[in-house]
Amino acid sequence: MSAVELPRARELRTCAACGQPAVQCTQVTRHMLNGVVPNGYTYDHQCAACGRSFQTLSTWRAMKEGCLGLMVTLFLVPTVTAGVVGALRQGGAGGLWDLIRDNWVATLGVVFGLTFGPWLFFAAVRSPIELIRNPVARS
Repeated sequence: MSAVELPRARELRTCAACGQPAVQCTQVTRHMLNGVVPNGYTYDHQCAACGRSFQTLSTWRAMKEGCLGLMVTLFLVPTVTAGVVGALRQGGAGGLWDLIRDNWVATLGVVFGLTFGPWLFFAAVRSPIELIRNPVARS
Protein backbone atom coordinates (compact mmCIF):
# COMPACT_ATOMS: atom_id res chain seq x y z
CA MET A 1 0.00 0.00 0.00
CA SER A 2 1.51 3.31 -1.01
CA ALA A 3 1.48 6.43 1.15
CA VAL A 4 -1.12 8.01 -1.12
CA GLU A 5 -3.53 5.16 -0.37
CA LEU A 6 -3.30 5.71 3.40
CA PRO A 7 -6.16 7.95 4.56
CA ARG A 8 -4.14 9.70 7.26
CA ALA A 9 -1.48 10.70 4.73
CA ARG A 10 -4.08 12.64 2.69
CA GLU A 11 -5.87 14.37 5.59
CA LEU A 12 -5.55 18.09 6.18
CA ARG A 13 -5.48 18.79 9.93
CA THR A 14 -5.99 21.88 12.05
CA CYS A 15 -2.84 22.98 13.88
CA ALA A 16 -3.05 22.95 17.68
CA ALA A 17 -0.52 25.79 17.91
CA CYS A 18 -1.87 28.36 15.44
CA GLY A 19 -5.39 27.07 14.72
CA GLN A 20 -4.93 27.11 10.93
CA PRO A 21 -6.10 24.18 8.79
CA ALA A 22 -2.59 23.74 7.39
CA VAL A 23 -1.14 20.53 8.87
CA GLN A 24 -0.16 18.04 6.22
CA CYS A 25 1.56 14.69 6.37
CA THR A 26 5.08 15.23 5.03
CA GLN A 27 6.41 11.69 5.23
CA VAL A 28 5.11 8.18 5.85
CA THR A 29 7.54 5.50 7.02
CA ARG A 30 6.51 1.85 6.71
CA HIS A 31 8.17 -0.35 9.32
CA MET A 32 8.88 -4.01 8.65
CA LEU A 33 10.24 -6.74 10.92
CA ASN A 34 13.01 -8.64 9.12
CA GLY A 35 11.69 -7.23 5.86
CA VAL A 36 8.69 -9.55 6.00
CA VAL A 37 6.28 -8.81 8.86
CA PRO A 38 4.39 -5.48 8.65
CA ASN A 39 5.10 -3.42 11.75
CA GLY A 40 2.92 -0.33 11.20
CA TYR A 41 3.53 3.18 9.95
CA THR A 42 4.99 6.39 11.32
CA TYR A 43 3.52 9.65 10.03
CA ASP A 44 5.44 12.95 10.12
CA HIS A 45 3.17 16.01 10.12
CA GLN A 46 4.05 19.68 9.70
CA CYS A 47 2.00 22.87 9.76
CA ALA A 48 2.54 25.00 6.65
CA ALA A 49 1.47 28.15 8.55
CA CYS A 50 3.63 28.07 11.72
CA GLY A 51 6.08 25.23 11.05
CA ARG A 52 5.09 23.11 14.09
CA SER A 53 5.83 19.44 13.47
CA PHE A 54 4.82 16.26 15.23
CA GLN A 55 4.84 12.52 14.67
CA THR A 56 2.02 9.99 14.96
CA LEU A 57 1.91 6.22 14.77
CA SER A 58 -0.53 3.93 13.02
CA THR A 59 -3.05 2.29 15.34
CA TRP A 60 -1.31 -1.10 15.08
CA ARG A 61 2.13 0.36 15.82
CA ALA A 62 0.84 2.42 18.77
CA MET A 63 -0.92 -0.61 20.29
CA LYS A 64 2.13 -2.83 19.78
CA GLU A 65 4.61 -0.35 21.24
CA GLY A 66 2.29 0.62 24.09
CA CYS A 67 1.76 -3.02 25.10
CA LEU A 68 5.48 -3.78 24.84
CA GLY A 69 6.41 -0.77 26.98
CA LEU A 70 3.76 -1.63 29.54
CA MET A 71 4.84 -5.30 29.71
CA VAL A 72 8.51 -4.40 30.16
CA THR A 73 7.68 -1.94 32.93
CA LEU A 74 5.18 -4.18 34.70
CA PHE A 75 7.60 -7.11 34.60
CA LEU A 76 10.65 -5.21 35.79
CA VAL A 77 9.16 -3.17 38.63
CA PRO A 78 8.11 -6.17 40.79
CA THR A 79 11.29 -8.04 39.86
CA VAL A 80 13.51 -5.16 40.91
CA THR A 81 11.47 -4.57 44.07
CA ALA A 82 11.77 -8.22 45.08
CA GLY A 83 15.52 -8.22 44.40
CA VAL A 84 16.15 -5.04 46.41
CA VAL A 85 14.00 -6.21 49.34
CA GLY A 86 15.75 -9.59 49.34
CA ALA A 87 19.21 -7.99 49.23
CA LEU A 88 18.35 -5.57 52.03
CA ARG A 89 17.03 -8.40 54.21
CA GLN A 90 20.20 -10.41 53.67
CA GLY A 91 22.84 -7.83 54.31
CA GLY A 92 21.47 -4.30 54.57
CA ALA A 93 22.91 -1.67 52.23
CA GLY A 94 26.03 -3.82 51.73
CA GLY A 95 23.83 -6.65 50.46
CA LEU A 96 22.27 -4.33 47.89
CA TRP A 97 25.70 -3.15 46.74
CA ASP A 98 26.86 -6.78 46.47
CA LEU A 99 23.78 -7.60 44.37
CA ILE A 100 24.51 -4.72 41.98
CA ARG A 101 28.26 -5.42 41.79
CA ASP A 102 27.91 -9.16 41.25
CA ASN A 103 25.14 -8.81 38.67
CA TRP A 104 26.18 -5.69 36.79
CA VAL A 105 24.89 -6.93 33.42
CA ALA A 106 21.45 -7.60 34.90
CA THR A 107 21.59 -4.21 36.64
CA LEU A 108 22.28 -2.47 33.33
CA GLY A 109 19.40 -4.39 31.75
CA VAL A 110 17.05 -3.35 34.54
CA VAL A 111 18.11 0.31 34.30
CA PHE A 112 17.68 0.21 30.52
CA GLY A 113 14.32 -1.55 30.80
CA LEU A 114 12.95 0.81 33.43
CA THR A 115 13.94 3.72 31.21
CA PHE A 116 12.92 2.24 27.87
CA GLY A 117 9.62 0.64 28.95
CA PRO A 118 7.86 3.78 30.21
CA TRP A 119 9.33 5.85 27.35
CA LEU A 120 7.94 3.42 24.79
CA PHE A 121 4.56 3.35 26.50
CA PHE A 122 4.23 7.14 26.72
CA ALA A 123 5.45 7.60 23.14
CA ALA A 124 2.63 5.31 22.01
CA VAL A 125 0.11 7.19 24.17
CA ARG A 126 1.27 10.55 22.80
CA SER A 127 0.33 9.59 19.22
CA PRO A 128 -3.47 9.51 19.65
CA ILE A 129 -3.24 12.62 21.84
CA GLU A 130 -1.58 14.49 18.96
CA LEU A 131 -4.34 13.31 16.61
CA ILE A 132 -6.98 14.62 19.02
CA ARG A 133 -5.18 17.94 19.51
CA ASN A 134 -4.84 18.37 15.74
CA PRO A 135 -8.25 17.29 14.37
CA VAL A 136 -9.07 16.79 10.72
CA ALA A 137 -9.90 20.18 9.19
CA ARG A 138 -13.43 20.73 7.99
CA SER A 139 -13.82 21.13 4.25
